[in-house]
Amino acid sequence: MIDQREFRRALGSFATGVTVVTARGPDGVDVGVTANSFNSVSLDPPLVLWSLNKASSSLSAFLEGGHFAVHILSADQKDFSARFGSRNGVRFADLEVDRGVGGVPLLRDCTTRFQCRLAFCYDGGDHQILVGEVVEFAHQDRPPLVYHGGRFGHVHAESPDESRGPGELLRLISRVYHRLNADTQRELADNALTPESYWVLHLLGVRSPQTPDALKGKVVRGGRRLTDFHLEALRADDFIRHDASGEGFELTARGRETMVRLAAVHAASEEGALAGFDRSEVALLKQFLERLFRSIEQPDVINAPAGSEA
Repeated sequence: MIDQREFRRALGSFATGVTVVTARGPDGVDVGVTANSFNSVSLDPPLVLWSLNKASSSLSAFLEGGHFAVHILSADQKDFSARFGSRNGVRFADLEVDRGVGGVPLLRDCTTRFQCRLAFCYDGGDHQILVGEVVEFAHQDRPPLVYHGGRFGHVHAESPDESRGPGELLRLISRVYHRLNADTQRELADNALTPESYWVLHLLGVRSPQTPDALKGKVVRGGRRLTDFHLEALRADDFIRHDASGEGFELTARGRETMVRLAAVHAASEEGALAGFDRSEVALLKQFLERLFRSIEQPDVINAPAGSEA
């Protein structure tokens, strides 16, 4: 059983971290790659995702192996980043590893390790999005390895552009939101889902079960109005169901699969949009937006789902 509090804490170590993902193919050969697209999807069930270029020679092993492990490297593991980012095929030569679920090779002394069962794959253009259900994880009090501007080190902010005028922030956020959200909106339409319905799927993916009043309160703070009609429509279409007490709602298998697919769609959009940015620039942007969000909302407001208007 995954401890959600500890799982959330472990995920926090990837603020600007360098990640290595490993697997063992059906032929028994170990594979490993560096990845900077790692992200969390859901706490219940505990799901994470990352992406791999379709041209990678390791892709088939990750897709067919059934399991993989995500390692957030510690500050003294710079050599691992170079080893697994190279193309010379000697990633595991003379390297002692542990063995995890499905025989997956586990790197030692990392800040965090997530062992995952491959749960879902999504076609993300020139990348394949892989979603894993975390079956076991380990987190150590080690500072993570960070990468910025082509060098390992610490993240720092650049001087602000003083040419930006009043109202510029709102305009830029609005434009970015609508462009990043386009694919997610099409996926919602294909599933006959409304933005309010998507909020419910996301919220129940983070914490389940939840009462109708709790869901309505969180959705309204995200700028939407959730009604009993929305909830009944989701229940009738087998996206959600009443929990054992009859007082709250939880995701069905269909609802969970849909929630994961929508998260993968948004991740693919984000991956494409941010392809030209340094990973630490992306982390810094997210940190600033998170601070902005907290400064204008109540502290108990849950993070908005990808693709929602919050």
